[in-house]
Amino acid sequence: MAPTLPGVRLGILVNTALAVPVGAVGWFVHGGSGVASGIVGLVLVVTFFVAGKVALVAVGRRSTGMLLPMALGVYAIQVIALGAVLVAASSGSAIDPPVFGWSVFAGALAWSCAEVVSAFRLRIPFYDPKSFRADNPCPDDDPGKRP
Repeated sequence: MAPTLPGVRLGILVNTALAVPVGAVGWFVHGGSGVASGIVGLVLVVTFFVAGKVALVAVGRRSTGMLLPMALGVYAIQVIALGAVLVAASSGSAIDPPVFGWSVFAGALAWSCAEVVSAFRLRIPFYDPKSFRADNPCPDDDPGKRP
């Protein structure tokens, strides 16, 4: 969870900061309903991303071999849940669909950018540095075996 936590923190922080301009645009476009729609969209984004991270960290601690199937399952559940929320939101008049949709888009983009920034700051290599040391030659790199 340690490498995941900075990304979650930064994502929540960025989306919290994004609530101010989203609320302002929502107010300008559709008044109080626009503000509520924008904030609900951002809360939905944060909830989905945090829930996905928590689920994947829990699975990763138990079995790293199940990470990909679980990630695909979490993604499928999130897409279905988002579709259900969008259908429910479009049938009522309390949510302004354009403000809601754009706030979800802005929140997801902001979260993704926060994840990238966090990954670059952590500087965790995607390979095993011990394998690429100069004093650790490849066992198959025998000059006598070459054609």
